[in-house]
Parts: sequence; structure tokens; C-alpha cells
Amino acid sequence: MAAGLAKLGSEPAMVEMFTDIGASAWLRPLVGACEVAGAVGLLVRRLTRAAALGLTGLMIGATVTNVAVLDTSPVLTLLLAPAAAGVARVSSPGSRRR
Repeated sequence: MAAGLAKLGSEPAMVEMFTDIGASAWLRPLVGACEVAGAVGLLVRRLTRAAALGLTGLMIGATVTNVAVLDTSPVLTLLLAPAAAGVARVSSPGSRRR
């Protein structure tokens, strides 16, 4: 949630990072909105799986961007992507035990 709000709030570090990517004008608010929606979705039982899958995709994209474009460490995104995927897995209908 915090990272998404920072992007939506045009925090200088976020603006600079997305400027370095070359897509600041449209990508930063889009990613920020997706991150906030994902965070809210994790709190709504019916949306948890979809939100976690969306966040997994965002973290995969962030990992690729960190390595290929920004030349920064992907450690955080490499931790968050499988965590989100795990949430998606345990929240899938087939994983429920009664």
C-alpha cells in the first residue's frame, strides 16, 4: 500500500525512478493504482486470489525492470513475488480444507 501511495503521490524518489525507466508520465500512476488496488484486494476475501495474482505479476515486472533497466538489486521484489504467489495459492478454492 505504501509503495503504491508513494507512486500516486508523486514522491520525488518514485518520479525519478520512473523517469529513469522512461515511462514516468503513464506508468508510475498505473503501477501505483495497481499496488493500492492489490493491497485493498488482499483484505477482501473474494478478491484475495486475484489481488495476489496481480501483485505477483507486478513483482515479476519490477524484478525484470530492476535488473534490466535500473541496474538495481531485485532482492525485495524476489521476496515479494513468491510471497504473493503463495497467498494466491492458499486462497484458491481447491486449497480450502473443511
